[in-house]
Amino acid sequence: MVDANSDCTLVAVCAGPAVKPFRYPCFEKRAEARVLSAHGGTVSAVRFSADGGYIVSAGDDQAIMVFETKQKKESP
Repeated sequence: MVDANSDCTLVAVCAGPAVKPFRYPCFEKRAEARVLSAHGGTVSAVRFSADGGYIVSAGDDQAIMVFETKQKKESP
C-alpha cells in the first residue's frame, strides 16, 4: 500500500511492521527513509490526512497509529 500527500511531495509506503515516508520524486536507488515503527504486525494500510500533517496506518495487529509529519499546511 502506498499513499501520497496532497501536493505529491511525500509518499508513505507500508514496509512490514513499519511505515516509510519518502520525499517524492526520489531519484536515488535505495534512498534512505525515516522508519516509523509502532505496529506489532504487518502494516496493511497507510493514508495521509487531508492537510498532510499526519500519516495514519492500520495493521494486522488491529491497531491504528497516527504519525505527525512536518508537512502540515496552515489554514488561511
